[in-house]
Amino acid sequence: MTMTNRGLLRILEPVTPYARLSSEMIPDGVMSTVVRVMTPVPWSNVAIMLQDDVNFVRWYPSTGELDNGANLGNLDIGSMNVSCTAVDLLGNGMLDEGDYFILNTWLGTSFAPSQNCTVAVVYELVGELICRSVFDG
Repeated sequence: MTMTNRGLLRILEPVTPYARLSSEMIPDGVMSTVVRVMTPVPWSNVAIMLQDDVNFVRWYPSTGELDNGANLGNLDIGSMNVSCTAVDLLGNGMLDEGDYFILNTWLGTSFAPSQNCTVAVVYELVGELICRSVFDG
């Protein structure tokens, strides 16, 4: 809440932060790097989302675990098993330029060349996208 010039209180809605994301295919996966951040946001307020044509999954990083990179676990999306590793390069708990995450496929699965996928960072306070990148497997 904030005080207006008339002494009345009004509730401020959270503003969705904005950033840019760049993704590149790597062996057995995709690496996504934050290339620009317009509004600071703590890692603990975001989710990393992977979406194919039908399904989506989300990983929920914890601020303290990302300093040296953290495996956020494996999730199934369609017929793929995908792990997510996230790195907070500065170790400050904030989503900054240069921070990145890697999505690796496991158990003999892979992103199909004809498969359209979206990787995104979601602002969990309002459920909106901070940034996204689209790639073909």
